[in-house]
Amino acid sequence: MSMLKSFWPSKTLSDRKWDEICQIPYYLGPASDGLMEIRAKNVFMNPALPEADYAWSKMPESYRDYMKLIFFRLELLSFCAGVKGNSRYNEVMQKNLGFLDKVLDIHWELADEAIQEGNMNADWRSEVIDMWLSIEARVGNHEPDTVDAFIEMRRDVDIKGDIFEIGKSLLSLRLCLL
Repeated sequence: MSMLKSFWPSKTLSDRKWDEICQIPYYLGPASDGLMEIRAKNVFMNPALPEADYAWSKMPESYRDYMKLIFFRLELLSFCAGVKGNSRYNEVMQKNLGFLDKVLDIHWELADEAIQEGNMNADWRSEVIDMWLSIEARVGNHEPDTVDAFIEMRRDVDIKGDIFEIGKSLLSLRLCLL
């Protein structure tokens, strides 16, 4: 839990960082041997250029529906963080966007390390994605004070439970929104 807590931004995103996050949407590519391809598209490049759309990473096919949820959340937060108006709302959206971006950055590093070491296979697990999904399913809010309060109040709940087990309810609820 403390690993994710350290990713929560202390301030709102700079315009440059927000632009960087919005510049590269991710999507799921084909799968083979139990691994799916994570693809990215640079929306500021000419789409006719081959480098505008590229393979970003790989991860187990078992994460497919969860990654759809995460990518949808990333796009939604990117949009909401750019809406001008209520400054408190905008701050919350920007911090959530910065947090999810950091979670994905750490995931990409872990996945790349596993690929380089030959450990990426259908059974590989992403500790950071599992923790994000577990908090999403149980707490529904990633702000550190809220997560700490949940853990304090619900000592009977294993916050680090198996996401593939607890995620069934999360997916049935959330995928109907996609």
